[in-house]
Amino acid sequence: MSKYRGFYPPRYTKMPDDFFDELLCQIKTQAELKVTLAVMRKTLGWGKDGDHISLTQLEAITGLSHKSVVTGVKRAVARGTLKALKNTGGTTYYHLVFREDNMKKTSATSIKNIPLTSVKNTPTKDNKNTKTNPSPNGDAFANSRALFAALAHVCGYDLGKITDKMRGKLNQTTKVLRRDGVTPERLDAFGKWWATVDWRGKKGNLPEPAQVQNEWGRFVMWHKSCEQTEVEWL
Repeated sequence: MSKYRGFYPPRYTKMPDDFFDELLCQIKTQAELKVTLAVMRKTLGWGKDGDHISLTQLEAITGLSHKSVVTGVKRAVARGTLKALKNTGGTTYYHLVFREDNMKKTSATSIKNIPLTSVKNTPTKDNKNTKTNPSPNGDAFANSRALFAALAHVCGYDLGKITDKMRGKLNQTTKVLRRDGVTPERLDAFGKWWATVDWRGKKGNLPEPAQVQNEWGRFVMWHKSCEQTEVEWL
């Protein structure tokens, strides 16, 4: 086992307190624990209620085998901590189960034709005034905010403490990345690439927003030439 070099400066995934206070001592298998944590990262970590996650992605995130991931999902669903709803396109939509008095109930039938994005951006006929049915401008604003937050995450900027100069750098690069169709998930993959491939990242240096923009082409070319097609987070 290689020694971990340490965590990045404050970049967090919000998690329910009762996961630690009540559930952690109850979960006895590594598969269930890892799958639950992975789903939390892919949903709460990106400010989403839920997300479409493939088994291959869960395997890459958790380091588990295909069989163990399936077992972990089944155990988490049976425990009642996760909901796994099969999409007609063959993917599965996962979301955490919250207390009934706080959760937004979503019927299985409304999930079937959801595109491969967060349910937050999916309009519904029954609830036109909620966040699940934003206007096109609202969608663009939400996407920009998510990309802005993801870029700050990659660059190690604490959104609660950034200066006007930092915010300006983030805004400038966010506009360029958004124009080029970059997603928050893709930015997360860039952060992993920077830390493991780029010489500056290997030395523990985080990128500046301008460096993300300047090195994006190199990241894309590296990814295209990479034979590790099973690692979906890249």
